Amino acid sequence: MGVDSMHVSIIIGEEDRKREAAFAEANGLPLELVRKAAEVTGIIDCGGGQATAQVTGAQHVLSTAAHIFMNTDTCERYGPELTNNCSFFTSHNPSKKYKIVPDSIRLGGCNPGISGAIDDWAVVRLQSPVENVEPLRLPPPRTNADAEIVMIAAVSSNFEGGALGLPTLEVCSVRLRYPSANVALATDCDSGPGTSGSAQLNYGTRGLAAALEKKEIGAINVAQTALADGTIVEGNDYDDHGTFNISVPVWGRFRDALIEAVASQ
Repeated sequence: MGVDSMHVSIIIGEEDRKREAAFAEANGLPLELVRKAAEVTGIIDCGGGQATAQVTGAQHVLSTAAHIFMNTDTCERYGPELTNNCSFFTSHNPSKKYKIVPDSIRLGGCNPGISGAIDDWAVVRLQSPVENVEPLRLPPPRTNADAEIVMIAAVSSNFEGGALGLPTLEVCSVRLRYPSANVALATDCDSGPGTSGSAQLNYGTRGLAAALEKKEIGAINVAQTALADGTIVEGNDYDDHGTFNISVPVWGRFRDALIEAVASQ
């Protein structure tokens, strides 16, 4: 496992990702508000394989991408030699490691490509809670992600400063909603290896500051860029039949798994 080896780098249009201080300055926001929104964002590390995860619903629950825990060529889950060594740390406090509960890993499934992107989610419990953070809120049932979202990633190996460091934030848009109950979303978010699992907060109707204060997760980036036929590609332009990123909305079985994990201690 490498740093989110399933994903290729993609910048759609101009590079819009910013570290916390630059994001706050560019949007006229208090830095503390931005840092508070990103405080739950961190890295899940399973023996060298790293991706973004975040504390969601409760201080002992993480949301991330399913392909972090499986061989996507064979759809076989990684064994205990890896999952028993998985740990999580927030970007703001990397020295504090939290071990996962291996038996708690819930995966949506394995079905690469747009049609199966709805399955590329994972819910994991931690052995101890991440203290002094406010978890991301779950969206109401049977709702999809907003048209505008705020993506927060902990790992961006193609971003300035390399893979590790403070989180990156970006305001981006949902460009396409696929059929079959909106099973997947196409976005124009920028991403790279490590952004798999990144939370995309609902923007809402009250503006960016309110969205960061509410901290309601609408989807996660599953870090796939693809053509309409599901072919993985690299590129730098968005169009309806070109290059984009795929996200999984937090609803259905994904949301149910989060609720179940929140209720488990």
